[in-house]
Amino acid sequence: MQVYRFVFGKTHDRGCQARGRAPWRLCLMLTLAAGLHPGASAKLALTIVVSHEIAPPGGSAQIKVSLEAPRQIVTGNLSIDFDPSVFGQVANVAVLSATGDAGGYAHVRGTHVDAQFSSASGSIGQLPGLPVFVISIPVLTSAPNGKILSLTVDPSGADWDDPAGNTYSTTVVPGVFQVGGSLSVQNVTPGGGLLPRGSVVQINGTGFDPSTAVAMDGVSLASVNRVNAQQMELTLGADTEITAKRLSLTNADGQQTEYFPALPSTPSDWAAPVQPLVPLTAYTMVRLYYSFGHSLSSQLVGLLNQTSTPVTATFFSILSGKPFLLQTITIPAGQLFFPSISQMSPPPQVYMVASAAIRMIEYSQDFTSGQPLFQERALSPTPVSSLSGLSFLTLPSQPVVWNWSTGNGSPSPVQIGLNYPADYSVSVSPSTPRWLSVTPAQGTAPATVSLAPSVSSLANGVYTATVAISSTFPPPLNEVPSQVFTFEVTLSVGASLIQTAYNYQIGFSAPADGSLPRPAFVQLTPDSPGFTVGVSTTSGGNWLAATPTKGTAADIITVSADPAGLSPGTYAGRLDLRGPANTVSIPVNLSIDFPVYTSFVLAPGTSLPAQFGQLISSPGGAIISFSVQTDAGGDWLKAISVDSSHLQVGASASGLSPGVYQGTVAVTAASSSTRVYATLTVLGPPSASLALAPSSLFLTAPVGQTSKQFLSVNSPGGPALFQWTSSVAGATTNVTMINSGVQSTSPAPAVVAPATLQVEAGAPQPGTYYGGITVTWDGGSVTVPVTLSVTAAAPFSPLITAVVNSASERPAAIAPGEILSLFGQGIGPSPAGFTLDANGKLPGEISGTQVLINGTAAPLLYVSASQVNAIVPYDLAGAEIATLQTVYNGLASASWGVPVATASPALFTLDSSGVGQASVLNQDNSVNGPSNAAARGSLVQIFATGGGGTTPASATGSLAGGNPTTLPAAVTIGSMDSPVMYHGSAPGEVAGLIQVNAQVPLGVTPGPAVPIVLSVGGQPSQAGVTIAVK
Repeated sequence: MQVYRFVFGKTHDRGCQARGRAPWRLCLMLTLAAGLHPGASAKLALTIVVSHEIAPPGGSAQIKVSLEAPRQIVTGNLSIDFDPSVFGQVANVAVLSATGDAGGYAHVRGTHVDAQFSSASGSIGQLPGLPVFVISIPVLTSAPNGKILSLTVDPSGADWDDPAGNTYSTTVVPGVFQVGGSLSVQNVTPGGGLLPRGSVVQINGTGFDPSTAVAMDGVSLASVNRVNAQQMELTLGADTEITAKRLSLTNADGQQTEYFPALPSTPSDWAAPVQPLVPLTAYTMVRLYYSFGHSLSSQLVGLLNQTSTPVTATFFSILSGKPFLLQTITIPAGQLFFPSISQMSPPPQVYMVASAAIRMIEYSQDFTSGQPLFQERALSPTPVSSLSGLSFLTLPSQPVVWNWSTGNGSPSPVQIGLNYPADYSVSVSPSTPRWLSVTPAQGTAPATVSLAPSVSSLANGVYTATVAISSTFPPPLNEVPSQVFTFEVTLSVGASLIQTAYNYQIGFSAPADGSLPRPAFVQLTPDSPGFTVGVSTTSGGNWLAATPTKGTAADIITVSADPAGLSPGTYAGRLDLRGPANTVSIPVNLSIDFPVYTSFVLAPGTSLPAQFGQLISSPGGAIISFSVQTDAGGDWLKAISVDSSHLQVGASASGLSPGVYQGTVAVTAASSSTRVYATLTVLGPPSASLALAPSSLFLTAPVGQTSKQFLSVNSPGGPALFQWTSSVAGATTNVTMINSGVQSTSPAPAVVAPATLQVEAGAPQPGTYYGGITVTWDGGSVTVPVTLSVTAAAPFSPLITAVVNSASERPAAIAPGEILSLFGQGIGPSPAGFTLDANGKLPGEISGTQVLINGTAAPLLYVSASQVNAIVPYDLAGAEIATLQTVYNGLASASWGVPVATASPALFTLDSSGVGQASVLNQDNSVNGPSNAAARGSLVQIFATGGGGTTPASATGSLAGGNPTTLPAAVTIGSMDSPVMYHGSAPGEVAGLIQVNAQVPLGVTPGPAVPIVLSVGGQPSQAGVTIAVK
């Protein structure tokens, strides 16, 4: 869990030492957190559990696939087949996660499901009580009562990976399904979305009777109304996101069922063979991944409307800088559409604009002609904060110039095509004299605008004007600001004007040995008058020449360059052709090539074949011949001809000992000769392991941007070759070499330690992303963990996806003083802990992050992009509902309403998973555990939160004294009552942390995992927590 790692940092260790507390006790208690961290997955065994369910004939069942113990899952998969004699076609599937970023795709065919899913933040499986995957399926009316089936899943279709890229080994515990009873849930409508207070949620199913009781974890219900035996209605008491909230129904006869709501996975617009699993992230404007080529078969985008009103999605593309509308789709409330981008026939750049933010995921299938499916993928779209950055207008590729001589016909008009959808108007300045006409001067594009000069009344001379085309875009592109497209036009009027036959730009290239480049030639139009020639240079002296220096239109002008005495580099000059009425200037450039060097670094026995080596261009034009020579080491240097003016050079270290070798490639070309100087460095394995610094990387970037950090690779045993691989799930990672111990210029440059790498990472949506960089060398490897925090920024506001008790990690009513964990996307900065202020109180803001509970900033313990831990203010006592909201850097999330209880106790556990070994100190203050059990009859200290108010009252955000809880407390160990000696705030710790001192019953059955339950005011703590007793 994120908090564990940071709360054990220096800030909190200093706090432990300052107050003289046992470091384990204080630092463990200040962890006060939920969730796992990447290190927790060092236990790489994963037990997948299928739920036990019962449903009647004609009813429905929701099969839950969970983990036996919480883990962080980045990627996973499963397949399951249901008995078609008992079940109908699968109705709905969903992947669930703490931060709501889980997505993927599922092939659903009748009673078969095959799903692939991922979570960049690793939040699949992170919370106990929240399934990894749920499948809703009807039970046939013909299914025989009493029939019992085993249900299992196959997780072997792909790897189940943790945030560090490690692969779990998987074991499946099958579930049991029984046909029977009368109570079942078919679906919940709406199944998700942030629903406002007063919204009516409909439960459809079977067996609802007047005694049916309904509860939804962490959700305030204003009323529950039974409509009939197949339908119930819930009225929400506060704004609530109900996706993945556990819904429980209980009848008086003891029948129970549970259901986790989710929006539909089946597209409404067509019978797609695959169903998109859409994350909770919502978008308004996106740029869609679109690849085209012979291998692409299908590309689609899932559009899930989680709102209560229809949403319009408009697709458009950009081609040659201009937008083209492709398709407009209206998605009804609560429905999923799955349109094909491929069938829209778009160019590579595709955008989508929605009338309101909706949930999305992209999906593609890649085929090779005649071959089976070889790749599927689902990925998040790239958000676009505004269309204002798009430029839809481009200047003409050539200058608009007319040259007109007296006695000739009128100049031809120039046509300007406006191919984008927009209203336009054209203006010309200056307006006098009015020699340029525009037709039509305004209208709606696509259109063609004609520019025509009027020369009848103009005197000899040069006339210029600026043409401005203003465009206003219609919806949905109306967010694009009005754009102005301006360009210059020129008209030359004269008795006789010099004109060149072509639009010349002269460039010379010469080698560094002083060889002369080939001359260039300039030709005039036949009607040009006599001329004189002038040349000038801005640098390098008199290297430019032209002949003849005067002539007529029939003469061809020869332009030459002499690089003698010039150093490698680029030099500029100009050729001026002067006539009686005008001058034509032609720019001239001379480029003198630098000597050509290439270098290779190889391990003994390896090679870089010439066909994959460095491409060498001949500065002297067509290559006539080339030869290879080495100073030592034999024929290790290789060269091959690629075409008439290019070579490729490679090297081989076969048979060579470590060392440095030199060689040359002599090239004779049509106009000059040159030499390529080659160096080969052969490196053996290092005598010592490589060392990387820092040992872990933490990067923070706003959404849509990247962050950079350097990684040093040192080699105590001398220069050493190494390679690297990098991966951060869900993010874009780019690792580049900044410097290397031995330089290499080959196309795949070798990297030699000592070296510096630059790591750059970013992601399209807020959250916390995990991965690593693995450096490998001859004899070893090391991996540096990478954590990327992507913070909220336009167009994303912080998104809350779960509010849980920090000890149990389960949603429930909140109590005054309770320590909470909030999960979501973009809800905070890079991970940071707290520092007590001068008055010894917790901060209400850390790094621009706040949690507002009923508008009051709650004390904070830990913040990150995907998890924030806070303490409920004590003055919440007496309230029935509390509003909860996160704020990061001025961006506020939507408010949630959560129910308030006088007490909501939960026990902390040693691994902070909410299940397993409790956070308990034995009588000697040692940590309780299977290898250090508490003796029967001894006293233990139990740590919890959610105990409610204390007497005297505890101050919010302060360090507590020994204040007993106002409500009575009781403890059972192994179902036996344990005498309670103290129940109240943990002295010297943050107010909200509860300590209970109790005696282990003398008669309890000893064992390494004996169940323990704390009750405060009659409310019990979570199940599944244990204590070791001897």
